[in-house]
Amino acid sequence: MENHNEYKYILELENKKVFVRIVSDYNDLVYDIIIYSINDDNDFNKYKRIFFPNILTLSDDIKNMGYPVLYVDDKINLVYNEKLFTLRIGYEDWDYKNKCLNNLCNSIEDLNPLSDFNKTDFKKTYTFIKNGGEKIKLDLNIKYVDGFYLIVD
Repeated sequence: MENHNEYKYILELENKKVFVRIVSDYNDLVYDIIIYSINDDNDFNKYKRIFFPNILTLSDDIKNMGYPVLYVDDKINLVYNEKLFTLRIGYEDWDYKNKCLNNLCNSIEDLNPLSDFNKTDFKKTYTFIKNGGEKIKLDLNIKYVDGFYLIVD
């Protein structure tokens, strides 16, 4: 398990917006800095959704259940307790944010997983592409609660 601190900022520098992500160890030794240009509102919204997921308000009831939480719009977004799920497919949560943008569609091999999310509970087997390219089938039990989907298995 990796021990790190992650700091995230959206800054405006000389009329240009940038997203900055800094990763340090627990002694605050910086070992990774990433800077992305924000070119338009789509970029701005993407970075806010991926790296500042608390924009979505989860009830304490949902948080206290302790499950990974998904929010579905035009993507299937991991928005809470990501680590509990990403470890199953061989990623650290920060690495999954970087490589898959916290979007399950980027790691599910199935053609149209979005069509399964119809504001109801369901069970389905998905093939995920693990970190490193291996494939794994996972039986997911999905529960729909207050506009969010919980991975309860």
